[in-house]
Amino acid sequence: VEALGAYDYVRCGIQCRIALAMEEPLNRHTQTRAAFTNEISKLNRQVRSHFEGVSKDLLQALGTHNISEFEQLLFRHYKLVKHLRVPYPGLLNNLTSMHEQIANYTEDRVKEVQAAAKSFTLAKVKQCIDSMRKFGQVLSGVYALYAEMIRDRPDAAIDRLNRLCSEHFGGKELVHLGRFYAVLEIPPNANQEDIDRAFRNRSRECHPDKCRSADDAAATEEQKQLNEAKSQLSDARIREAYQRSLRDPFANLLREIPVQMRSTVVDCLKNSDYQTARDVMVSARDLGLISQLVDPNLNAEECKERVRQTIKEHFDELSNKVSTFWLNQKLKELNLVLERMEKVDLSFSAHTDVYSSEWNKRLRTDVARSIKTKADKLWQTMDRMARGGQEVSQMLQMADGLLALGRLMDEIPLFKADASTNIEHILDHCQEELGPNFIFKLGMLLEQGKVGKKDSDGNITADDKRVARVILNTFRQFRDILTVIWNQQTSITQKDLPSTLREIKSMKVSASGQQSPMGVNTQRLQQGVDKYDELYKNFMQEWKAGMKNCQDLVTDVKATARKAVPCRVHFWGPHVKELLPELLAGIAAYFTISKSGDSFRRLTKAGTGGQHVAVTSARGAPNEAINADTILQKPHTIQVLTLLRLFGYDSDGQSLIRQLMQIRTGEGKSMILGMSSLLFALLGFPVRCICYSEYLSQRDFKLFEEMFEDFGVKSLVTYSKITTFSEDKVATQGDIRQLTVDMLKGTLKPTVSVGVTSPVSGSPASSFPAISGGSNPGSESRSIASPATTSMPT
Repeated sequence: VEALGAYDYVRCGIQCRIALAMEEPLNRHTQTRAAFTNEISKLNRQVRSHFEGVSKDLLQALGTHNISEFEQLLFRHYKLVKHLRVPYPGLLNNLTSMHEQIANYTEDRVKEVQAAAKSFTLAKVKQCIDSMRKFGQVLSGVYALYAEMIRDRPDAAIDRLNRLCSEHFGGKELVHLGRFYAVLEIPPNANQEDIDRAFRNRSRECHPDKCRSADDAAATEEQKQLNEAKSQLSDARIREAYQRSLRDPFANLLREIPVQMRSTVVDCLKNSDYQTARDVMVSARDLGLISQLVDPNLNAEECKERVRQTIKEHFDELSNKVSTFWLNQKLKELNLVLERMEKVDLSFSAHTDVYSSEWNKRLRTDVARSIKTKADKLWQTMDRMARGGQEVSQMLQMADGLLALGRLMDEIPLFKADASTNIEHILDHCQEELGPNFIFKLGMLLEQGKVGKKDSDGNITADDKRVARVILNTFRQFRDILTVIWNQQTSITQKDLPSTLREIKSMKVSASGQQSPMGVNTQRLQQGVDKYDELYKNFMQEWKAGMKNCQDLVTDVKATARKAVPCRVHFWGPHVKELLPELLAGIAAYFTISKSGDSFRRLTKAGTGGQHVAVTSARGAPNEAINADTILQKPHTIQVLTLLRLFGYDSDGQSLIRQLMQIRTGEGKSMILGMSSLLFALLGFPVRCICYSEYLSQRDFKLFEEMFEDFGVKSLVTYSKITTFSEDKVATQGDIRQLTVDMLKGTLKPTVSVGVTSPVSGSPASSFPAISGGSNPGSESRSIASPATTSMPT
């Protein structure tokens, strides 16, 4: 016990072997064997406790990165195992966990060095490598002796540590020399005098003629190790080789850092990752921290300059491209470079040694001058047209001038605001000085795609056609043109009424999912559409003649709606159905007038006062005529037919049956949703219009919001996402949190839906119509469902 306390493991090992050897004969020949056995057990516990304490202290020192203390404790552990493994072979069974923790620590620290090098955190690289090289001395010295001593015992953690030593800490050569220092218990910087002194001291402990060891063979072997160590380390060249080897761990990693820095910068510049490139450049300034850690020393200044020059050359190249692309009016290519230069400016504006923002100032000056020049030409052309009439050549000049500004607006977002402002002012002036008819003709020229740059085949380029469409869609002055275009395009895609009626398919779906054909009264639907068309035309003729205005239409439609009440989904007879064409015609006429009536008035007033407006051809002659009615936004036949079918115009029953209807993409689902919502609300029903997309839902609501207000039903109509509708529906049953708690506890009480009376019809909340819109974002196809019965014709 005294020897353990003094860490004299040689004496302790001798005493323990003697004590354990005495146990059996003493027990056999004395009367005090019980007492002696107790003393032996106590000794065993103390040895085991001491062993565990040394192991614990060793791992604690490792955990706090105290390498010096770890080395001392590892040497103590080595001696403890060396001298006590014979009397206590069971101690070796408890070493595996400690070996694993040392191996894990070594592996983690190696990864830490590699990660710091990869991220170019050079201060941390230096700190880690300084620490790990000290740790490497321990691994090549004391640990090497220890690992050799227990090499006959299979241990995966020791094998892993040996591999790590071979890969990162000098391998066998460093271990071979490091063992000699560990045997003599001297530091790596020991001189010849230190070696001689250590040899004499250790020989007194180990020489078979002088030591107290009971194992002469072990003492002889240890003295042989001392002799070899002294012989080897007495050679100054070997000592110098060891000193150099201690600087080898991670040397290749250090040499690669400048190479990797430049490679990373090149990749970052190629991928426009300028923030990372800047960070690497800043990190390169710290190369001096690690330059002394490798032989020969790294040329930190040269490496840093190489990185800086690589970045500067890249920026100079981009700046030259900006000038070249602008000079040659390659706007698409210019914009790509500008997008990169914007990122450069964000990351390198403070680093004037590699980057200058002069290119930006020059370009802004050049573009501003170009925009002003193009705008001035347009102003001059407008002035000539205001004084001397609107000639075809001047109209073409205006269209070409708008395209020139439009290219800058569309293809270089950096200057979009400036170009857009100039176009906006020019179009406002055109509208005031030359009239809406001129704007309409100008828009038609752009829409026809007959002005702009031509390709090798003599056709207007696709880019200029696209820019023309962007101009039409961007500026409010061309709203009327968009309506004309939309009406023309949708009229082409619309099928005629007889074909549509022949192709309608209807299925009745039972609760179990079984489908069966269901008849459609196409003759009745035809009559409804014809009646609608007649009434719609009458409303529009009266408005065009000045006999009625929007407010008159609101009054007429609301009066008609009052004739249909009271009505409920189960009380939906002829008194409701016969009024549907008239109600829909009034709603549609109001929509047309409110959305496009002013444009129609301006266009016809600016022309000859008739229904046709002359539009200048891009070819110069003859003039083309546009019917002013094409500027009116109005429902198409498919929409009207869908609405009549939804509201049961062709059915014979007394209930409004639940339906799921499908129409093709582009056939106007927003119009159907809005007219359905307004019609239901006029009949007194609260309406919920649901959609998968918040954006689409709000877009469609805004299209009809003014109408809902004018008809006084806005409070009855709600547009929302499907999820919002579901949440609101659940919330009507009570507090959701408390309901959930009750359900989990098994105390949830059955609930009974309470009818909510609508303002006019008295229909219960369970009968409220729900109108849904939207499916997948690509097609925007929508369906409409009106809950009433369990049947579901499609």
